[in-house]
Amino acid sequence: MTFKHLNAIAYIFFCTITGMVGCASSQVPLSNAELQLSKQLALEYQCEVEFQHDYVALKSNRKNGVFWIQLKSINNDLCSKDSSSLKKIAADITARTEKILSHKQSYISVTLNFKTTTVYHKQGYSITCDKDLNIDLADLNNVHIIYWDNGKL
Repeated sequence: MTFKHLNAIAYIFFCTITGMVGCASSQVPLSNAELQLSKQLALEYQCEVEFQHDYVALKSNRKNGVFWIQLKSINNDLCSKDSSSLKKIAADITARTEKILSHKQSYISVTLNFKTTTVYHKQGYSITCDKDLNIDLADLNNVHIIYWDNGKL
């Protein structure tokens, strides 16, 4: 290998590493209260819970951000509940989240994603239910539901 080849490999390696660091740093860390609430919800609803800040809204100091919460389950099928039950669950989770939400001034709504998956051993998994509920922080009774069918509206 020539010196040019080694430089090219080093350059590609450097770009890959800095790219990965750049991607990893584009998430806003959760506060301790947010982490604690996500753990409580995971136990309460027997599912995986993920919270995520709106990086673009926070970075740009916008006031129209959307805080994202995902409740993903295999055994406890929250997603298949009727619309009024999902609205109650979403309003309750949003009210609890709003109390402890860091960067609250940057958010106008919370989106809750309810997802149920079926596990296939070596083939991975398939999504059997996927619903988004968008809750307006100014009015927790203002809830919009989006049903997904195989990745389509």
